[in-house]
Amino acid sequence: MEDPGEHLLAIVLDTNLTSVVSSGGDAGAVLDSILAFCNAHLMSSTANLLCLTVAHGRENRVLFPPELDDGQSAQAHYELFSQSSSGIVRQLKAMMEAAPPDPQTSAPMAAGLAMSLCFISRVSRERPPHARLQKRVLIVSGQGTVSAQYMDLMNVFFTAQKLEIQVDACVLGAESGVLQQGADITGGVCVRVPQPRGLLQYLLWAFLPFGEQRQKLALPEPPVVDYRAACFCHRQLVSVGFVCSVCLSIFCKFAPICSTCHTVFKVKGMSLPKPSKRKRPKQGL
Repeated sequence: MEDPGEHLLAIVLDTNLTSVVSSGGDAGAVLDSILAFCNAHLMSSTANLLCLTVAHGRENRVLFPPELDDGQSAQAHYELFSQSSSGIVRQLKAMMEAAPPDPQTSAPMAAGLAMSLCFISRVSRERPPHARLQKRVLIVSGQGTVSAQYMDLMNVFFTAQKLEIQVDACVLGAESGVLQQGADITGGVCVRVPQPRGLLQYLLWAFLPFGEQRQKLALPEPPVVDYRAACFCHRQLVSVGFVCSVCLSIFCKFAPICSTCHTVFKVKGMSLPKPSKRKRPKQGL
């Protein structure tokens, strides 16, 4: 039997679970499902690796693996996670009590995803060239609407595509067009969980298998990917908009001057302001 190699899973958890609480769900049960899924991944093989990053409020924090002393080793990954589970729960509780989730703001998932890619790249460099390392990222979002981070997320998605890192998305709130685009770009899957209490079943069914195992499963029908772009002015998804011919910025309403590159557009029949030119200082005689 061929050695499957190491399987590195980086989870980016969005703790803004306001949509879960508003629908009658329990935020604590969601966190318990995430921890149970992490244990299942590590128990699947002794060679499996895990990285857990939390996006909460305005910060991102890597909860696992913890920072080890020079004399400690992270080889026993499952035992290390079992010892760190209580600390992870304690940190999550402290973060959510210090900054309660706000439905008006979105957690910085783009930064958390970038941190996960950096961790995967570091682990890949530490492995020998002939080592087989399967790597992927799983985003667990409780808000769905992340159009305000459209540009940042798309840059990270294209980086993951270049690094051949698959990005999956598990959405607890409304459908997310941005996460659907990211999963489609990187070859992953995006699944919306209708009921938060069934989160663990969806995680074990759709996201625990990887590679050839996933291809043999009867996964949910993939949704029609919404490839609308977000405007640069209001960060809202638009079907029809105005595009700057210089920097390709997208706007939902016409503006005579591009707010990104400050290009002045020439429109027939309209008198437009001229771009300000810096005056040269007069040289003395």
